Amino acid sequence: VSPATEAGTSSSSESTSSEDTLDQDSPPPVIVPQHTMTTQARSGIVKPNPRYALFTVKSAYPVPKSVKAALQDKGWHGAMDVEMDNMEETETFELVPPEEDQNPIGCGWIYKEKLNADGTLLKLRARLVAKGNQQEEGVDFLETFSPVVRTATIRTILHVAVSKEWKIRQLDVQNAFLHGDLNETVYMKQPPGYEDPTRRDYVCKLKKAIYGLKQAPRAWFDKFSSFLLRFGFECSFPDPSL
Repeated sequence: VSPATEAGTSSSSESTSSEDTLDQDSPPPVIVPQHTMTTQARSGIVKPNPRYALFTVKSAYPVPKSVKAALQDKGWHGAMDVEMDNMEETETFELVPPEEDQNPIGCGWIYKEKLNADGTLLKLRARLVAKGNQQEEGVDFLETFSPVVRTATIRTILHVAVSKEWKIRQLDVQNAFLHGDLNETVYMKQPPGYEDPTRRDYVCKLKKAIYGLKQAPRAWFDKFSSFLLRFGFECSFPDPSL
């Protein structure tokens, strides 16, 4: 190796060593904006990234991988009890003896965390969802289309309400799909973890729509829109969802 090469290698090693020392011991450089505007960066205000807050909450209260794991957790078990209580209150289904011509579809639980705006845990939500991919068209469902409101319609309503100084109120229906009436006869297996020990071979005959059914959105829209019409509202011809 020539002396020049040795010198170059030594210089490069010293430069790398000094950079490593600088990275380890020195704080990261603060970039000061050159403009005259008053900003958070110029004032030294640093807010935590909300994505990390959401990750912290989810890792602290993980979603269960199975029904057995959910039933062993007090929080998730309570959320499942709330869902079953809502179904019992709305008389969503009834247990009937199995018959040969029945085609009961499966069902399962979906677990989700409800978070506040700051990323903290608000509540736990467990939802019983039917396996709609097992439904047979013409037997388990007929029509599935449901009108969906357009963004332009919402903007128009808000514009009219503001210009006329109307009061705006928003209605949030808890478990909305559980209120839709079914016109078809649909059989479903008993919810996992909540099987009747005295009638394990029985199946659920659905009276109301639940999440996952192909006709659930239409059933809920028919129920809600018919109530509004009886209450005195009128339907818009250009936009049937209004």
